[in-house]
Amino acid sequence: MNQFKIVGIALTSFILMFSQAGLADGRTELSGPGEAEVIAGTGYTHTLFDSADNKCQHCHNDLYDTWKTSMHAKSWKDPIFQSKYQDFLRLQASKIGAVGPTGTYQEGTIQKTAQVCIKCHAPTAYYSGDFKITLTEVGDQNVDPDAFEDARALQTNLAPAYNPDLEATVSSMAQSGKVYTVSYHVGNKHNREGINCAYCHSIETVRMMNDVDGDLGQYTLAKPMKMGPIGPLVHNAGDTLHYSPDASTHDMNAFFALIGPEKYADVSNTPKDAAGFDIAKAADGRYTMKSIPVGCDGTDADGNPADCHYTGGPFYGPFGITGVSNSRDDDVTDRASLVKGDFQAAVDADHGDKFESRHQFAAYGKALCLSCHQRSSLMLNPETNGIPGLQPGDDQFLELCSTWTAMSDGVGNNFEDSKTSPKCQQCHMEPLANKTVLHKWDDPDSLFTAKDGVTEHFDPASGVGPVAEGYLNNHAFMGANKADFGLTKIKTGFESGMEVKADDDKLKVKTYLQNKTAHMFPGAHPMRRVLTRVVVTDANGNKLSFKKAKGKSRFKSVTNQLAVLEGNTILPGHETVKVKYDDDRKIVIQGYTADLSSKKEPVNSQFMDGTLVEWVSPDATVTGSTAVETAPGVWAVKGVTTVKKITDIEGAADHFTRIYGRETGKRMADGTHVVRPGFDSNIATDNRLKPNEKEKYTVVYDIEDAVFPLTVKYKVYYMKKGASGKFPTAADGFLNTSLPAETLKKLAIYEVFSAEEKVVDDD
Repeated sequence: MNQFKIVGIALTSFILMFSQAGLADGRTELSGPGEAEVIAGTGYTHTLFDSADNKCQHCHNDLYDTWKTSMHAKSWKDPIFQSKYQDFLRLQASKIGAVGPTGTYQEGTIQKTAQVCIKCHAPTAYYSGDFKITLTEVGDQNVDPDAFEDARALQTNLAPAYNPDLEATVSSMAQSGKVYTVSYHVGNKHNREGINCAYCHSIETVRMMNDVDGDLGQYTLAKPMKMGPIGPLVHNAGDTLHYSPDASTHDMNAFFALIGPEKYADVSNTPKDAAGFDIAKAADGRYTMKSIPVGCDGTDADGNPADCHYTGGPFYGPFGITGVSNSRDDDVTDRASLVKGDFQAAVDADHGDKFESRHQFAAYGKALCLSCHQRSSLMLNPETNGIPGLQPGDDQFLELCSTWTAMSDGVGNNFEDSKTSPKCQQCHMEPLANKTVLHKWDDPDSLFTAKDGVTEHFDPASGVGPVAEGYLNNHAFMGANKADFGLTKIKTGFESGMEVKADDDKLKVKTYLQNKTAHMFPGAHPMRRVLTRVVVTDANGNKLSFKKAKGKSRFKSVTNQLAVLEGNTILPGHETVKVKYDDDRKIVIQGYTADLSSKKEPVNSQFMDGTLVEWVSPDATVTGSTAVETAPGVWAVKGVTTVKKITDIEGAADHFTRIYGRETGKRMADGTHVVRPGFDSNIATDNRLKPNEKEKYTVVYDIEDAVFPLTVKYKVYYMKKGASGKFPTAADGFLNTSLPAETLKKLAIYEVFSAEEKVVDDD
């Protein structure tokens, strides 16, 4: 294990103010510098990164407060993620002993596969090597018929009541009948902060973002790429992947299976050229981390070799580094050299536009976000596997998040902020007014000045930079913020409406749903769905059946009204973001099926098939699971689940429903499709709205014999866990909100739009 002292963005004034243990503006109290400065190291219980809770918040109050409620801050402890991660571990343990084209799944294999998810959800733990996985064989079903049930009793700290401070244990059974438990834990509390300040602000360069600079549209694999740990070889070491704005091309689909950073054995000395792109590459990843050499030739006051520090940062972010001086005599880091050259050049050129910087937070802003929010799994998509006419190598990995193509501006890159495709930060990191970026330790009213050693853009008197200009970029990442999920931001992502017309014998209900985001709606996550429903009732409360429905699709430029949490104010001039539509733009997404054409065409109502089926799976998707011997000495975990598939139905119905989303899951041999978002999903259909798309429906009812007045209601629901396939209805045909609060919380269904009209008989 390597150990180094760690410092963050430290200035002389910082240490002097550590003794002020007062709780200014509600900050967490620290007794001294030891609680903020940590000894950095690698391995279980160690970290290479500063803590947002222990350090960052004390000089970045407002930034910390917006981040703390975000899903970035909760990415590791989020109960939905943990439930799927625990299922992932059960699945991996069930594969032990399986034989594939490139080997056998050994007991030790899980030590590596278990770290796949933490690369995005607990990246500081991954990069620091702070992750403990313990596999224990606890029985054999061939010998003890109670082995599987006994192992289930050993499970602890299960989601949704997961506690990140404690070790968690899940159980599983392999086909051989051996029964296992898998325990895991992130040891250092800093690394349980999810995607924290230190990690994002330590990212140096993002890979293969375009074909005009940086990687020049090429990425050469350092290691071979396989379909999972024992699957067939897809690419050899040394193969070169080529850029495309289409994520579904074979090379990009493979590139997006590279998850997390390039991680070298010596994390303090990643080989990179002057632009931040690596040389002599020996590791694969989607981006590189900023590294500072640990060794040095200096001496301390006693004449001994000086300690040189791996600074868990150096947090040079979009503006270079905060300060050019050091707070500690034994910190020999040359901070002045860490100021970003291209940023400083913009400042020197009459305080030019800082966002012209080719840093990942500026011009490469989209690619930075998509390094996690666009990814493929290492599982084959059965929808493309073996299709007649496909050439060898055409088989695709499953796309788990498909944002890349939708974010293309249609002219060949996915990194520039453009009129047809604004960068993510415009809507999800909007500038907030009257916020302080940097102040002295635990003293929000005192700002650092030039004499304290800050660089120009953090000097309040400079006239440039966020401190002087009085704003900060919101780190709440609205759209998936725990404090506001489904309330304000989701509502700004779409527009909807209803129009009702009636004549002597017909009632026409016209509705529409329009995507006002620069990406697919609902978003990239496979679990998200949107459901719209129209219900018409007569004077007696009876629901009318519709006779026919038609729909069509159109595209046009839109304006998105941004939203913030209560108490925040958007910087004037940044309240809206326009998304221009380009007729020549092409969005090709794996599995996507156009729901409607530009011409009116008949459409059906939709529902989520809840047919109960028997299902073989080791995870929590299956209820009432038991150990079953499918052949002599061959075991499986079998239970029941529901199909949950989006299905069209023909004929009359007492409601008209449309469901938007990605249909993920797994298909059985008989064609039954079980919707299971996560690690082994395949894409069957994808009918989300493309950017700028507006779908319009006309639903016709026969009202010749109706009892007036009629009530027409139209509602739109955002389903955070929509792939669960559950939408319990009340007597009125809409969501049953009288269910217990805990049930509604688990369903995570939000009503985000409602319209109602009365139709009376003039006669």
